[in-house]
Amino acid sequence: MRGILGLFLIVCIFFYPLEVLSQETGSRDQILKLGQDAVAHYQSGELETALFLLNQVLVSQPSDKEALELRKIVGNELMMQMLMQGGEFSRVARSLLLYAEKAPIRRETDFARIQKLVEVAATGNLYQKNDAIALLSSQVGELAIPAMLPYLSSSTKDTERINIILAIQRMGRTVVNPLIEALKTPNFFLKQQVAILLGHIGDRKAMPDLKKLLEDPRENPEVKKYAKTSLSQIVKQSTIILPPAKNLYYEKALAYYRDDPAYKPAMNFNWLYWEWQDNQLLYKEVPSFLYNEILAEQACYNALELDAAFKNAWALLVRIYYAQYNEILAVEEATKEKGLQLAEEELQSFSKEKPLAGRAKKIAAAAGPEILFLALRESLTTKENRPEVTVSILEAIGEVYKNKGDVPPVLLNALLHKDKRVRYSAAETIVKINPVKAFSECRRVIETLQEAMGEWDSRVVLVIEDDDESRNKLVEWITQMNVVVFAVPNGIEGLRRAQSFPPEDLVVVSTELQDISTTYLVNALREDFQSRDIPVLVVTPESKKNPMIELYQKVPQVKGVFSRPFAEVEVKSLIQKTLEKSPSNYKARATQVATRAAQVAASIQPGSVLYPYLKESGEALGKVLANNNDEIRLAAIQALGNLAETKAIPALLELLMNQKGSLAVRMQAAEALGQILSKTQTTLEKENAMRIMELLDAKEENSQFQEKIYSLLGRANLVSDVRRQIFTTQQLQKRIVVEEKKQDQESVKTVKEEPKQPKEVKEEKVEKDIWDENVPDKQETETQKETETKVEEKKAEEKPKDLEENPEEDKWGDE
Repeated sequence: MRGILGLFLIVCIFFYPLEVLSQETGSRDQILKLGQDAVAHYQSGELETALFLLNQVLVSQPSDKEALELRKIVGNELMMQMLMQGGEFSRVARSLLLYAEKAPIRRETDFARIQKLVEVAATGNLYQKNDAIALLSSQVGELAIPAMLPYLSSSTKDTERINIILAIQRMGRTVVNPLIEALKTPNFFLKQQVAILLGHIGDRKAMPDLKKLLEDPRENPEVKKYAKTSLSQIVKQSTIILPPAKNLYYEKALAYYRDDPAYKPAMNFNWLYWEWQDNQLLYKEVPSFLYNEILAEQACYNALELDAAFKNAWALLVRIYYAQYNEILAVEEATKEKGLQLAEEELQSFSKEKPLAGRAKKIAAAAGPEILFLALRESLTTKENRPEVTVSILEAIGEVYKNKGDVPPVLLNALLHKDKRVRYSAAETIVKINPVKAFSECRRVIETLQEAMGEWDSRVVLVIEDDDESRNKLVEWITQMNVVVFAVPNGIEGLRRAQSFPPEDLVVVSTELQDISTTYLVNALREDFQSRDIPVLVVTPESKKNPMIELYQKVPQVKGVFSRPFAEVEVKSLIQKTLEKSPSNYKARATQVATRAAQVAASIQPGSVLYPYLKESGEALGKVLANNNDEIRLAAIQALGNLAETKAIPALLELLMNQKGSLAVRMQAAEALGQILSKTQTTLEKENAMRIMELLDAKEENSQFQEKIYSLLGRANLVSDVRRQIFTTQQLQKRIVVEEKKQDQESVKTVKEEPKQPKEVKEEKVEKDIWDENVPDKQETETQKETETKVEEKKAEEKPKDLEENPEEDKWGDE
């Protein structure tokens, strides 16, 4: 199951009930009163008023219980009439039904109670059996099968076995997965009963395992006969046309991976993974958002067990592992950045699966280049819309295929992909491969990196509008605002897009959508952790503008309403103001994208076939220097140095001279300036040389920084008199003398400031060593030092001020 939608359905619906939200926006009595008034106006023919009141009900976000009461108020006949009427009434009616369907279901997990229900279903009277089976169907589901297997395996208690068979048939596809796993039992009689049941249920998920029994030469003939009959019941034709079991497993894994509705659990609490171990049926609970990937993984291994060289299965397994990695990563980010609260059961299963995320990523990369390229090709097809998986595959290819030199065509397809994340990653991967021959999309690689480097400052707007002319006009105007815009023609696709990563900074949605109610869509955005902070602008016909303003005035996420026909100035102004007031929550992620792009650009060497095109990206790199993030600036500075971009010299000088800037950025700027000046033989102007020289006179504590400055001056193309002036001011012996004089002055100053407090110190007289006539005694030494100090003080007092040493006004160099 896709992480975002699956997580939304489970967490937001079951574990964060909508009735909590309804307490914030509208009380139960108010909601029911609005519904009663809407019905009265509808029956009186006042359709516009009725529609407005029904939309107010939706804006109030009714809980599942309130939606059920509203459905009773409306009545089945009137509800059907509204559904058949079409247009906005139909969409609102469907939205009310969706809210009513979200009522949580009680789940029975106590094994003793489950066993008791199964016992009643097997041995009770008619009424008791019916009640037990109803409870097993609605509150137990798959967990009932382990308790039912002993009855199925009994060849003597026919009545009880038949009762359980009837119970399982009534439970239907809700219990197929544990039955499929039970086919691994060594008990031939039980295996026959399970095969027969799977045929009666008719679920296609059982086809691979039944076909495997049919193909196994070691299998019991009776079991094979029943397996063949069940397969015919499921496909409703001869089993001869069926592909091998390995292909059926692959198709099953693919259906799970692609989120096929037929492969979702029939009961929204049976997120269980089953295995037959030690002659018994065991299970574990898995996170709802990983359910499809985990069962797809199981089906893949079943296929590879039959054929270890099955490349398509290997390629799918790689995609499944990357999907698991990204699902866990997305939930982890949501809990930190969006405050997502997982239910206790979800949190426990998530904690167990979380350590496996990194392992899944590593093991997927171990598949090797051939399988990774096949996985990439499949992930780029229109049937698979999982760009985060494609990006992970590209990153792996960049590492395992590094410096190989040739660019396979599938990478060029990725470079042209509609999703910018895929394009960015494809460009990075191609640079890492280091092409040895020019190819048709060399320029596009660099253009894509330029686009990525501008990502840190870009805003994204999603337009949901089913009218082609209006949608195209909005896209054109928003693009003119230097804003990235995505447009979709219906509400379902728009909702899916808004609830995926990367999130938009603004959603513009029409009130005239044909597939879902706009109010329901806005509510869905408000309820989902991925989209609840995205501001919304509503587009509506002029005749509906005032009612829409009134309807959404209490919805904080809706920031404004504008009408058709559009006024360009009004539209742009409203969008601009909304974007300015809503800072992006994903600036850090965008900066990472820009940083990686700049680092990749910096890695392109002059000998690369991409280098000539990189020379044209100097302006884009220069813009990145305005970013306050040091990491991206360091990469951009390095790239500018490699490119020897002379236009960047002023900006690099400013970074170098900014003493409040980070030392790393200043040192990198010095290095880049040295590269540019050296490679281009550009003359460093005297004014700039003097500015740089001032950095050497400043008290820089870091010696490495001074080394960078000297290196920069050494690589600069300086005229002779400028170089002489620099060396003169840095004259070594002169600076030593100056430093000594400064130290002397500071010592004198210190002595003057200290108050004279003579201390009587009693010292023992040490006799002079008669064998060393050159060594004065201690008293003579101290007397001599005191005399020298007094002389120095006197000289300092008599010295004229204009002769005092000042390093800044020193004239020695001129003489």
